[in-house]
Amino acid sequence: MLRVIVFFTLLACFSVIVNSVNVYNMLNNAYELQENKDVKSEVIKQAKTIVDEIEKYSNTLLPSVNHNEKLELIKKEINKINFNKYQEKAYAFDSLGFYVAHYSKDYENQNILQETDINNKLYVKDLVDKINNEGFTEASIFWTNHSIRHIITYIKKDENLNIYYGCTMDLDIFKINKENKKITRNENNLILISSFIVIIMILFFSFYQYKKRRKV
Repeated sequence: MLRVIVFFTLLACFSVIVNSVNVYNMLNNAYELQENKDVKSEVIKQAKTIVDEIEKYSNTLLPSVNHNEKLELIKKEINKINFNKYQEKAYAFDSLGFYVAHYSKDYENQNILQETDINNKLYVKDLVDKINNEGFTEASIFWTNHSIRHIITYIKKDENLNIYYGCTMDLDIFKINKENKKITRNENNLILISSFIVIIMILFFSFYQYKKRRKV
């Protein structure tokens, strides 16, 4: 009888521990999903802020400034933004897709509408085709050393100059720099304390049953 009581006691304790781990992982995954949604929303908001900032500067240029001069001034403004920002990468391109300004000189004279994701999809071209004035898309692209980066690209069209302002942000870097929002210490402690109490109750009940059986 003692062996039976010990066996079921250990089995019950093991079940409590397994269930506690499952609950912890379930809560942890729920927090992680919510965190990913929050991060994406914040990235989109920041990218839009950068694009709006470029458009706002463009609107301050006097009508007397000719088209090419405006493009040069906008290019300088974008270069200034890229110099002062770390995560946000600003640029501008014309209606054909050729860059007017970019955060990297290597991209000059290249066409953004020909850029593809890891599935060889023209993600920027598809975005331009489906939006009326502004919008964003999420894509996974090949990076240096054949690594894959997950990005958010936000673009907005300047109807007056017939060009697009854009901002691309790296979701992976943003997540690394984001404060960890997984299970808090209090919730973690609550799971541990609850499990400990249940195990104590199981042990107490088993001991009580053992004593009761011995008296019989």
